[in-house]
Amino acid sequence: MIITKYKIEQVKCQEYEKYWPGRYPYQHQAAVFSNWNSQRNFLVTTKTGSGKTVAAAFPIVVYEESAVFLYPTNALVEDQEKSIANMLTEMNYPYYSYKAETDFDRNLYEQARFILLKIDATNLEHFRRLMHKPSKGKALKDLFSQPKPILLLTNPDTLFYILTFFYAHSGELLGYLQKFNSVVLDEFHLYAGIELAHILFMLEYFKFLGIFHRTVLLSATPDKEVKQLLDVLINPVEITSDTKTGFPVINWRTSTHEIKFVYDMEMGNVVEQAISIVKKMLPELHNMVPTVNEVPLVVIFNSVIDAIYFEDLLIKDLNISVDQIGSYRGLVGKEARTVKNKLIVVGTSAIEVGIDFDCRYLIFEASDRASFLQRIGRIGRHRPGSAFLVYGREHGQEVDAFSELPESVERDSFEKVIEQIFEGRDSLAWFVRTEGGIITVSALVYRLVLSVANERQATKEQRKFIQKKLDDLLQAYCEKINATNFLPKVRRYFKRIKDLKWLQVYLNTMSFRAGSKNVKVYDIREKNIGRELGAAYEADLQKVLSRGSIISCSFEKRNGYKIVVNGYTTFKKISVLVNVRDNEMCLFKTTKEVPEILFLKGNSGISELAGYFRQQEQLFVIVPASIEPYLDWRISCYPCNIGYIAFGGGAFLLRELCKRFLNI
Repeated sequence: MIITKYKIEQVKCQEYEKYWPGRYPYQHQAAVFSNWNSQRNFLVTTKTGSGKTVAAAFPIVVYEESAVFLYPTNALVEDQEKSIANMLTEMNYPYYSYKAETDFDRNLYEQARFILLKIDATNLEHFRRLMHKPSKGKALKDLFSQPKPILLLTNPDTLFYILTFFYAHSGELLGYLQKFNSVVLDEFHLYAGIELAHILFMLEYFKFLGIFHRTVLLSATPDKEVKQLLDVLINPVEITSDTKTGFPVINWRTSTHEIKFVYDMEMGNVVEQAISIVKKMLPELHNMVPTVNEVPLVVIFNSVIDAIYFEDLLIKDLNISVDQIGSYRGLVGKEARTVKNKLIVVGTSAIEVGIDFDCRYLIFEASDRASFLQRIGRIGRHRPGSAFLVYGREHGQEVDAFSELPESVERDSFEKVIEQIFEGRDSLAWFVRTEGGIITVSALVYRLVLSVANERQATKEQRKFIQKKLDDLLQAYCEKINATNFLPKVRRYFKRIKDLKWLQVYLNTMSFRAGSKNVKVYDIREKNIGRELGAAYEADLQKVLSRGSIISCSFEKRNGYKIVVNGYTTFKKISVLVNVRDNEMCLFKTTKEVPEILFLKGNSGISELAGYFRQQEQLFVIVPASIEPYLDWRISCYPCNIGYIAFGGGAFLLRELCKRFLNI
């Protein structure tokens, strides 16, 4: 099947040229700029590679605003930092990029009109040490107090920790956030389930706190339920590629070249399918010369485990050298993530957004609409190419829908088919309106209530006033999303919090994301094959357990677990042995309320991290094994001796799945 190239209109806009000489914006870029001062909220839904970031960043720079840019992955933060820096350079706007790993340059700083500041967990700690501050909150306070406009690029976790008062000086940080006029949420469609519930409530929370007077969402077309939620919460003006501005069209630029799409592979193991494809193209690949900008083949899997296994097979079975393979996945430290001069780049979701590849071939796996469109969007940006879809047996019926398309199909028609195939599987937007969804956002409010209650300088009347305002905020939010039926019960939970150990533990451990716990890893194999810079990283506990050749593990009260591994071996199914009674099924518990929770590894018995939860207390829930057909790779849970178990925020989602599909 051939997906035809896609062209996009460029227009002549004198205001754009005034600030960016020689620049002819796309219709949607001109539309955002023209409406910037008359609208508060925007939803920009255009195709991959169409310049959505520029659409938001250009007016922010022109009007010299401070803004926060939120990205769902750190890989995207790194990539978009370069994109915004390039835009500032082309516009002749001097900027200073604040970096923890480089010395401060007073001369460049004083010349700059903008401060470009990238924050994630790692470099925030670097900033704290460099600035000799006692806490991350104090470091953030000093960074935010810059007198120049700041373009802050970060992930939602940082903002979430400020809003939930996890950082010291969070109250003062909220004051400094008022200097940021706009918040831009890129790749908004990637938020699902608990993350979606958090981000939607944060939009309402921003208004309550008086921060971010303008919200810009950059997204693929959201599903209907998400769009309804956005309409009632912020009512954004939607701007698409088809939005007309009235400016004269002077050019049609090809944003996506022609793509040959191959989907009729034999169903089964996705790694074996991918290896079979590579074998056939191997002679051609060896005749290609990778460069700094061009990668002949990009391969994307859902699972880090599959990505590692695929790399091992490339080396062992196809004699591809380690130096020819670029790894861009969660188990590789960012220092070692490189695509330059690589014959094959292998990645997971970390690679699917923002990274601008010039590749000829793409092999990819996808289980939902958003990841499918993002991943196929990695090819065709600079030249025609070929994309191969690999998939397991569970997706056979869905993929059959492609056979109904003609041999040549326009991009718009193709994307509509993708929406139909994966309809209802993307955002888990229904969770937002559930009891679990309301508990998670109520916890965010409750942490602020606790902070106010512990404020020594506040009077009793002031505390009551703030608590009443926060309760009104939660009431208004639930009314808007039509979830008030759960609010009385959730309020009773928080009134009884002293008696509810599970709720206390959740409040102390809650995070923006619902995934399982990350642990610090040192990988001897990465060091031995010449990737010493990438040998130390953080990885998902579940992934380390299932594939890691664990040599040792240690626990520090301040830093948690540190695990030493010697690479990753054949996948072993991880299960959990937990001692609970049958009548405790679907009830929230904490890991220290049960006699023991043990991680079991395949047939090899107890895992090296069997006693993990003796040190790391977590909320958990166990549900019946019959929930299995409704699980997918995005839902972090483990099989256990009596069903499935999920920890932390994932417990809320797993419990609501049971209510929704099993009527439990």
